[in-house]
Amino acid sequence: MPEKAIFISHSSKDYEIAKRICDVFEENGLGCWIAPRDIPYGAEWAETIVRGIRTSSIMLVLITEHSVASKHVIREIHSAVRNDVRVLYVRLDSAPLSDGLAYYLDVLQEIDIDLASDRCDEELLRLTAYVKTCLSGFPEGGTAGRSRPRLSSGQVEISGVRVSREPAAGEDAFSDMMRGLLRKLR
Repeated sequence: MPEKAIFISHSSKDYEIAKRICDVFEENGLGCWIAPRDIPYGAEWAETIVRGIRTSSIMLVLITEHSVASKHVIREIHSAVRNDVRVLYVRLDSAPLSDGLAYYLDVLQEIDIDLASDRCDEELLRLTAYVKTCLSGFPEGGTAGRSRPRLSSGQVEISGVRVSREPAAGEDAFSDMMRGLLRKLR
C-alpha cells in the first residue's frame, strides 16, 4: 500500500473539515494526501496534485456546498478515473451534485456523515474501517487486478483489528441493510 494511500479531494473552503477526516484516518493508520499540506512550498500545484492522485489507491471526495461548485474537484475526480484510482464520496451536507460531479459519482454508493451529530466520531471510525477494508490486499497504484476482500460473518478483520458492533435499539433496518451489503461483498 502506498505511504499516502488516500487522496482527500475537497474545496479549499472546507479544509478544516477535510483535515479533521484526514486526522482521524491518520490516527488509525491510513496515510493521506491532502492539499495544501502535501504541496511543497514553491511547487507547481497542478503537477503535484496529479502526482498525489496517481500514487494514491483511493480518492475520497468530500461533497459540500463548496465542493459541488469547484471545478478543481471535478478535475481531480477526472484524474483519478484516468489513473484507475478508486473513487469514494462522502456527502457532508445536502448540496445537490453538480452535473459534472453527477457524471462521475451517480454510479457510486453515497456515504453520508453529519458532522454536527453526536455520532460523528463513530461514523468517521466506521468510514475509516470501510476504507481499510477497501485497501486490504490491494497492490500499490490503481485498481487493476483488485478483488474485494472476503468478510467473515458478523466481524471484519482489518489490519489485525476485529471490527464489529452490536446494533443499538432501533437499528434493525440499518443492521439488515449492512448485512445485505456484507453479503454482496463476499
